[in-house]
Amino acid sequence: MPEAGRLLAGRYLLERLVAEGGMGEVWAVRQQAVGVTVAVKRIKRESLDNTTLRARFEREAPVGARLRTPHVVQVFDYGEEDDAPFLVMELLEGEDFAEFGEAQTCWTLPGMRRLASWLSRSFHARSLGSSAPERKSISMSPWRATCS
Repeated sequence: MPEAGRLLAGRYLLERLVAEGGMGEVWAVRQQAVGVTVAVKRIKRESLDNTTLRARFEREAPVGARLRTPHVVQVFDYGEEDDAPFLVMELLEGEDFAEFGEAQTCWTLPGMRRLASWLSRSFHARSLGSSAPERKSISMSPWRATCS
């Protein structure tokens, strides 16, 4: 696993681990040339031999770069370092769907309909390039249910 402070591909300074799953991890990184913070998604070293996962990951780059929707993060770059592929994408800050569901105390029917519609568009757009997103990979920043 990479460490904070390490330079990835000579241009992305790893700042902090944002999320970690069974097969991958997402880091907040500083893009050195322009000084912006973006996210880097990497396959964990122990999962690199999984050809199905690797192929899906590699398909995600061009599809994610072409998608223009508020429901899916924008992919900016794809690269490899030490035979390990990575995606550079928009960094979303804020509450993820897992946290949102735990914190939501009341659900109205109109609110649930809006949420279902929003999630449906997110899953549809995301499924064009990879598997369906996990609850922790869905940012709730663009959408917030309200109780009335």
